[in-house]
Amino acid sequence: EEIVEKYQYFIFDCDGVLFHSGDEIGQAFQSLKYIKQHPKKDKDIFFFTNATTRTREVLLNDKLIGEHDFHDIPLENLYTASYLTAMYVKN
Repeated sequence: EEIVEKYQYFIFDCDGVLFHSGDEIGQAFQSLKYIKQHPKKDKDIFFFTNATTRTREVLLNDKLIGEHDFHDIPLENLYTASYLTAMYVKN
């Protein structure tokens, strides 16, 4: 509770931290929901993964929403290794 109160931005790795092979690790998503439901609605969560087999859209729709029923995350808050590599090459 103290950490959530203190910070506005939260960064999480996905594979191996939040879930493994589709299974939630510990109470990961309960913690994410706690952050999103904080009375100060200014909390932002960002997701990163070094997995190269999924697009940001697949990560959002299949993993976060589909498998874990975790909504209210904008696509702009998801970063995959493939997406970041493409952005680097583009720039």
